Amino acid sequence: MSCARLSTCLRPAASAAGSDGYESPNLWKGARDADQAGQASSDWRAFRAALVAQEAGVAAAADVREAKRGAAEGWVHPISLPERGCLLLARQPDMGPAFTDAVIFLLEHDATSSAGLVLNVPLGLRLRDVGLQDEVAGKFRQQALYRGGPVSDSHLHILHGHPMPEAYEIIDGVYMGGLAQANALVLTGQAAPEDFKLLAGYAGWGSGQLEAEVKQGSWWLVAAAPSVISAAVRGSLLKDVGDKRRSIWQDIMLRAGLAGSATQPYSDYAP
Repeated sequence: MSCARLSTCLRPAASAAGSDGYESPNLWKGARDADQAGQASSDWRAFRAALVAQEAGVAAAADVREAKRGAAEGWVHPISLPERGCLLLARQPDMGPAFTDAVIFLLEHDATSSAGLVLNVPLGLRLRDVGLQDEVAGKFRQQALYRGGPVSDSHLHILHGHPMPEAYEIIDGVYMGGLAQANALVLTGQAAPEDFKLLAGYAGWGSGQLEAEVKQGSWWLVAAAPSVISAAVRGSLLKDVGDKRRSIWQDIMLRAGLAGSATQPYSDYAP
């Protein structure tokens, strides 16, 4: 994945960037592998959601294929283990400025590391404020900037729903990368600037660290339909909100049946 370097306003951080200001391709290895397994993963996620809905009595159809069609739009449910494309929801009331009420989209997860982007923490800055060259910022100069996480926060990442050669599909219909091509789409009227979310930095965990935090009660894990994740990326889950950061977190908690459950054992909810 390519991501531009922000030159000012954000704390410098160690990263895998080369001299040209772009991150090492190995940083997001899960994203590069996603295209090979994307369709199978999408089918499995929808099938699993249908089974969860059946168990909960939401889908009455005896045929799981019918239940799958009924659960295709807007499903959200807890899961037991981290997986690429799931959401992490902050479980504790005070997890610091980076993670309180955070909704994190997990971009990759394997035995060696995990990485994701926080979707709902605005920085109160626009791209024009952080020293990115005009030819790189392009049509996104007025775009709001989000804090994707505390790691390498001098680097810019972009999430969206537009397939393009320089972007990688994380789950069905949700892509990462391709800033130059995104600019071209907006310039030619094929996309709107608000189709894209710009984030500085990312959240990262070492081997076994994320699983340990889940067991300690720091995070809820939920699987969600691509439509729900796309809406969270666009910030359009709720329209009339004051504190959008907390509202997005609350909305997904409600959809997953986790509202008011912060003190309950995780095993009461995860399958």
